[in-house]
Amino acid sequence: MSIIDRITSTALTSREQESASRVQGRVLYLLLGAAFVTLIYPMSEAGFVPAMIYLVLFCVFFGLGVAFIAAGRHSVWLGLVGGALQTLLGVYYLTQAYAGTLNPVITLALFGGFIVFDVILIVALLEFVFIETRRMSNAVIYAAITAYILIGYMFAPIYMCIETLTRLNSSEGAFLISYAPEVALTWQKFVYYSFVTLATLGYGDILPLTSWAQAFAAFEAVVGVLFIAILVGRLVGLSGSRET
Repeated sequence: MSIIDRITSTALTSREQESASRVQGRVLYLLLGAAFVTLIYPMSEAGFVPAMIYLVLFCVFFGLGVAFIAAGRHSVWLGLVGGALQTLLGVYYLTQAYAGTLNPVITLALFGGFIVFDVILIVALLEFVFIETRRMSNAVIYAAITAYILIGYMFAPIYMCIETLTRLNSSEGAFLISYAPEVALTWQKFVYYSFVTLATLGYGDILPLTSWAQAFAAFEAVVGVLFIAILVGRLVGLSGSRET
């Protein structure tokens, strides 16, 4: 190996160690935050004020998560500024929704922003689990669980965007509630549907109707199965590693 290659390798290892140290020290808080917003999301259906409180908590979770977990100073600013902008956009979204004047562009912008935040956090956590870490620890377990929860949250806004775009182009939605076909799905229902699909439970109470909806639902189910299988292999490998 040349001197340049050694210097590059050393720098890369140093960056990886710095990133791993940052994630390891903070991932438990991210897991607790993810579990918290997952368990309390039904409160967002209890009226305007509870929905507003939940939305603020949700945006704070994603904003601080990106700021403290993802690498680089630019990620800190992206998390803080982006989280604040998402909160303002969410307040406007809720105001329009409860007034019955919801603009589809606002819906796409809000939920598209959540997808971006999700992707940043998932990538940072998966890099920690599969690339940066060299030995088994509680932080690896926390990061893996958090990534799994965030994958479920990533597909929920994807479904919301598909539903919104479908309704813009036709009078029908991309998804159907089997026991109430006349009711349009809200984003809360998509959170539930996403986690049911990710875990491959397949209750059948919500059905994807269009090709795009079916494609993403099938893809999420595959991701859910493969994630568990690959993660188990990774954890076994880390447990048997002699590296410290």
